[in-house]
Amino acid sequence: MLKMKYLLMFVMCSFIFIQCTQDTDGEDQKEVSIQLTDAPIDDADVSAVFVTVAEVKVDGETFSGFSGKKTINVKALQNGSVDALGTANLDAKAYSNITLVLDLDTDAQGNAMGCYVERANGTKESLAGSATGTIEITSQGAIDLATETRSAVEVVLDFDLRKAIKANSNDYDFVSSAELSSSVRTVVKHETGTVKGSSTNNSGANNDKVVAYIYTKGTYNSTEKNPQGTSNIQFKNAVSSSTVDANGNFQLSYLKSGEYDVIFAAYDYDAQNKADFKGTLEVGGLLSGTILGAVTVDAEAQVTLSFNFTALLL
Repeated sequence: MLKMKYLLMFVMCSFIFIQCTQDTDGEDQKEVSIQLTDAPIDDADVSAVFVTVAEVKVDGETFSGFSGKKTINVKALQNGSVDALGTANLDAKAYSNITLVLDLDTDAQGNAMGCYVERANGTKESLAGSATGTIEITSQGAIDLATETRSAVEVVLDFDLRKAIKANSNDYDFVSSAELSSSVRTVVKHETGTVKGSSTNNSGANNDKVVAYIYTKGTYNSTEKNPQGTSNIQFKNAVSSSTVDANGNFQLSYLKSGEYDVIFAAYDYDAQNKADFKGTLEVGGLLSGTILGAVTVDAEAQVTLSFNFTALLL
């Protein structure tokens, strides 16, 4: 009888242990969805940029929420638009990076060219150069699910095409491996805010295009106007960018909380529709100076700017 009593106690304790373990496991995971967005390319001859994602990795491990291959027009994902890469549960701990594995050879339907540019005239050009197989782009920025209070988290990968693609004399190509990784940043969506602006051009300059570049406060200097790195990237250290549309409006999305400076650059297009940098624009009206002081961004909030361009600064 005593042995039976101990046996029942052992079975009960084992059940409680298993149940507690299951409950703990559930509490120590977060539902994570990974999404892709874009900061625009400056080239008027590029109408679309397609990449084929073959796999998504989180800290080197396959992300189970992504399945199959997916071909995405990254250039279409501007002004806050996103494309979903999948959802899965992850352990509630810190992760240092997310990696996109791109198929260079074939798209999701098995057609030739997995990553390519579509020109304004409809022709397609591979971004692979002489490379074949796959390449990996490891994004910049960590996520910490251990301190996350929400059970479901949206993670956004901002793929900055301006930093990822270079124009050669006759074609396009991905930038170097090191530069390519710095073209994608990782943010947790609910930790970010948005800057929206409206502008009037009273500078007297008649430019084909104006781009807003946003920098972490104090990190911009005049050398940013110069081409940098192996692939000659201008405004290389900008956090993000946005084209100012024909009505003077722009939107900078998925910015982490903090203080920022905004720079406006004017461009004309040459005979090949490549953007030719003319200078930065001085800002007047409600704000003064080429750099818009310290623009403060808060999580899940929108900052609205309104101003005039007063001069072109060479």
